[in-house]
Amino acid sequence: MSVSRDSSVRLVGIVVFVVSSVFVLLVLLILFVFPDYGESELDELIRNLKDKHAKVRKDAALALGKMGPAAKDAIPALTEALKREYEYEDVRDAAQEALQQIKGQKIKGQK
Repeated sequence: MSVSRDSSVRLVGIVVFVVSSVFVLLVLLILFVFPDYGESELDELIRNLKDKHAKVRKDAALALGKMGPAAKDAIPALTEALKREYEYEDVRDAAQEALQQIKGQKIKGQK
């Protein structure tokens, strides 16, 4: 039984998606259980904004947004992500939403 190249590429994509999703869920769980998180989690999320995988960058932006004003140190990195993410609209949208959440601004479409 031979595996086609397309199947291998799909499998790698699925693995990357699962791993990045698990990472974000773990970060959010830590933030929920330990709301006074350490600086290292924030730094790691900021670093993930430059990851080579768009899904990881998007998830990092979403997690930073959920942190709200506590993630104010991420504002420069998120602003840079807005400029850099011309190809990935979902990452750009996540970065924009995160900036709004961090700054305490109302997000379009939310009550």
